Amino acid sequence: MTELTPLGEDLAISERIVISPVTGRLVDTVLRMGDRLERGQGVAITSPFDGQIGGCLTGAGDRVSTGAPIVWLRGDDDAGNAGS
Repeated sequence: MTELTPLGEDLAISERIVISPVTGRLVDTVLRMGDRLERGQGVAITSPFDGQIGGCLTGAGDRVSTGAPIVWLRGDDDAGNAGS
């Protein structure tokens, strides 16, 4: 049996998308230690990835659904290669 040799280039993309954990309205706010938070007032959107923000896909006041893309990140290994 003949083994096939792959032709072409390898593609490695380390960009990631941060998604909304819940349905609701996106609020551009930062809470600080000591701030009062009422039940049901908000849910933090955090990134499970390290990287540089490549773009915001929604804005303050936008309605989002669970799983909606919020921000895309360029991985740390790509951050220094922008424009190359």
